[in-house]
Amino acid sequence: STPWNVVMAAGPTSQSVRMQQQGGSEGEGPQVPTPFSGGSAVVDAHLVYPGDALDHLIAHAASSCLKGHGVAAVRSKAAGENDNATSESLVATTLGVLEVVNRLVSVRPLHARYSPQVGDVVVGRVMAISGRRWQIDIGARRDASMQLSAVTLPDGERRRRTRDDQNAMRAAFAEGDLVCCEVQAAHRDGGVALHARGTRYGKLAGGATVYVHPSVLKRSRHPFCELDADLGIGCVVGYNGVVWCGRLPNLQDVAPADDGDDDDDDDDAGGVGGDDNDEPRGDDMEVEEAKSTPAERRALAEGVARAAASVDVLRRLGLPVHPQAVIATRKLADEVNADLRAMADASFARLVLEREAERRNPNADDDDNM
Repeated sequence: STPWNVVMAAGPTSQSVRMQQQGGSEGEGPQVPTPFSGGSAVVDAHLVYPGDALDHLIAHAASSCLKGHGVAAVRSKAAGENDNATSESLVATTLGVLEVVNRLVSVRPLHARYSPQVGDVVVGRVMAISGRRWQIDIGARRDASMQLSAVTLPDGERRRRTRDDQNAMRAAFAEGDLVCCEVQAAHRDGGVALHARGTRYGKLAGGATVYVHPSVLKRSRHPFCELDADLGIGCVVGYNGVVWCGRLPNLQDVAPADDGDDDDDDDDAGGVGGDDNDEPRGDDMEVEEAKSTPAERRALAEGVARAAASVDVLRRLGLPVHPQAVIATRKLADEVNADLRAMADASFARLVLEREAERRNPNADDDDNM
């Protein structure tokens, strides 16, 4: 078979997985160059299928290893004179990437649900309102909950929530609304607590939503980015795999197009807190959009569609999705004067790949000229 290289995203907090196969007959699986020696981190990983034996991939004996997720122990009769003797071997129970940390052996699934972490900015949809909390679907194992006390009041006043506030919960977020919030706590039983304090969080009105796999999302300190300052169009990259493109009410507070990922240390960088509550909310943006002219609404719709198309190109190519990549793709479309139809074409995707290859290997042209 033809030698191949596969580079796939290994999750938001893990390193990328690199598998290489050199030669081999048709139908064989990936060749294993060396067994795992075990350590604090795994750099080279291997794709395993359900039922694959893992003993030849680890350096320790199967009986001395700890079995993590996606790994099971199978006992079989040992070859020898004693008929009662048995041996233990480890097999994979799910399709994924093998990980060995010290003596802990586990398989990380390639397609798994979003695993919330404290501080993650997520985009979810309100499913129900019960008691003093909203039930929000963020793509995790269980619906997340957001307490009434975890939401900034419309007037920005800091006080205890009353019965009137509880009766007016649907005025803030109703069933079916798309909201941007942050993970406040993640419990062991799968429960997730959210909050929407600050001017950056709240209802997302209008816009376009692009769903990507959470494993291809690259974590950034600026999940909000500016795409078109004239139209006020921005992008919210939710770590749960939901990317929303639309008109952000507080675009002046998001990361500018040329901003880096490690030059902002203020409290509002993570979206927590914020005492400025005079910014327009999602409902105010809807009223302002209704007052605009048809030409302005047409330009806004086209700008949102171009922003969503930039994210969709990255999704189709399997490239890491983060604010800077979305900004670069949008700038490339403007440079080549690509319209919406051209952005969906394979030729534009080829340009994006070439630009990404140049960014990752800037010395390639110099090496070719030597």
